[in-house]
Amino acid sequence: MSQILYNYPGMKEVVGQMQTQATSLDALGGNVEAEQAALGAAWQGPTGMTVNQWIAQWNSALQETITGLRGMATAYDDNTNQMMGRDAHQGAKWG
Repeated sequence: MSQILYNYPGMKEVVGQMQTQATSLDALGGNVEAEQAALGAAWQGPTGMTVNQWIAQWNSALQETITGLRGMATAYDDNTNQMMGRDAHQGAKWG
């Protein structure tokens, strides 16, 4: 039977990359909000209502994406830490 080896530093690096991506998306959302305010104010009547509905939908989807990415990073980090702990415990048993 072959042994499975995990690259824990690499796995922890992926967690950092996921968190960085979430932060970048959050910053991007802030930049987009400034443009949205100008766009939303420029339109009147039914078109303005449509634009504002689209803006609300966009902001909601962006926040869900950011929350999901942060959740995945947390779950991946937790699982990696559990695996590292389990491996350390097993390694201590077998020397």
